[in-house]
Amino acid sequence: MPVFDIHSWLGGSIVPGMAQNVEALTSAMQDAGIDRAVIMSAHARLVDPLAGNRLAGAAVERAPNLYACLVGHVNRPESSLNAMRELMPRRRFVALAVLGRSWHEPVSRAQADELLNAYRRYTKPIMVCALDADGVHAALDIARAYPMLRVVMLGMGGRDWRDAVRAAHTATNIILETSGALECPKLVSAVETIGAHRIVFGSWSPHTAAPAAIGMIEDAPISDDAKRRIFWDNAIRLFDLESPPASDEQ
Repeated sequence: MPVFDIHSWLGGSIVPGMAQNVEALTSAMQDAGIDRAVIMSAHARLVDPLAGNRLAGAAVERAPNLYACLVGHVNRPESSLNAMRELMPRRRFVALAVLGRSWHEPVSRAQADELLNAYRRYTKPIMVCALDADGVHAALDIARAYPMLRVVMLGMGGRDWRDAVRAAHTATNIILETSGALECPKLVSAVETIGAHRIVFGSWSPHTAAPAAIGMIEDAPISDDAKRRIFWDNAIRLFDLESPPASDEQ
């Protein structure tokens, strides 16, 4: 069964050499059995959105099985907007991640408005972190304020995954991403509540071991059809990749 990981990071690992360049990233993907991935730049999150997202753009140009998610930082709006204008028209940039100072600090709608108002011209999804109940509620607020955008909830609420499932049930433009707590029951609950078609696989590698994230889905008591949707079909549809382009310029 093919695997599409929509949440992988270029750089940022505390382990020397891990995910620091395209070669290390694609080698780790091959070892884990991942066929395609969407990468985000740790440099864009931690240092400078424009320079970091350019690094991600250069990386996907060298690897046809990689796509990029542009990282927008709410505390660095000017650099984020410049990166958006330069890079989002490229076909291999498939989404925008709206992030703050830390994974566990929710990004409020007020903080995200400047970036999202500029982003509405694109038909591509957005991603927001939700590693606890506060993050889930912030993501739900954004989803309700921007019903024209598909909102991917990274981390699926962490240990508060029940809140994430309830939020997705109330806002049909929310899509749940499977990283966070490695607990099979959350997949069963999500499939039963919102359907497998609104769940996508993400490993959050290298911060989480990709084989462990894959194993959670493989071990979950859900149908093979649901697993195939989560691992592959839903990402292809979400990013409109039925016929991927030959280069970033298309």
